[in-house]
Amino acid sequence: MARTARDACQRAGIHPHIVTGDGVLGHSPRAPYAAVVATCSVHVVLLAWVEQTRPGGMLLVPWTSPWVSYGIARLRRDDDGGATGPFAAMGSFMPLRAAAAGYDDSPPAVDHDAPTRERVSHLAPWAVQREAPEAAFVVGATLPGYRFLTARAHDPQPGEWCCTLRVIDATGANWADVDHLRDRDEDPFTVTVHGERDVWADIEHTHTRWTAQGRPGPGRFGLRVEPDGGQHVWYCPLRQRGERCMRRSRLSGRSANSGSGSP
Repeated sequence: MARTARDACQRAGIHPHIVTGDGVLGHSPRAPYAAVVATCSVHVVLLAWVEQTRPGGMLLVPWTSPWVSYGIARLRRDDDGGATGPFAAMGSFMPLRAAAAGYDDSPPAVDHDAPTRERVSHLAPWAVQREAPEAAFVVGATLPGYRFLTARAHDPQPGEWCCTLRVIDATGANWADVDHLRDRDEDPFTVTVHGERDVWADIEHTHTRWTAQGRPGPGRFGLRVEPDGGQHVWYCPLRQRGERCMRRSRLSGRSANSGSGSP
């Protein structure tokens, strides 16, 4: 691929410096750069990319979470070694392999001995999945560590299929199963809660807060990368502008810190 790119550039009369290597590491010999553009999505911005961008330089990084790959972070490198900036809507790239980035992307093992209780919910499971990318973006941004799995159960009627959405927190000690017929409005939905914390209630709360704010898209959110690699998502209400939005804000009432190596 690099050879093909080099040949194409030569035919076009341009001569960029093309390197074949591990993009996770960047390319320190020619750093610092005026801009770093990633063409894979990450949910932890790699510190090497920030460190190799000169102060005032720009990083364009497609963002992902276990819920959806959606949004591009436009970060400005700070003098202190961190980076801050808003998300742009749209944009979806293949995620970076978790192993290459040095973090574990597999769901935690659930605690099958956790206490169980059953309730109902009026939030449709597909309202926070990839079919609703802006809602899924908010869930992924404000509930770091929460993941989901889907499982097909059976065909209740021809042309329909029943499935379970399983939501798991970062520990695996708390999880919930939401049963539903795919793409069919069957409100209310049966929820089986496992563990001390109702993780589906956290998602319901996040969705309710997001709806009350007018269902803002990624353009009303931003990302802060600290010099030590810690990260958090911030939210900008319509009444605020500019630097006043460059701070932590919580739609869900829970910390939006990602932390280095965490989703």
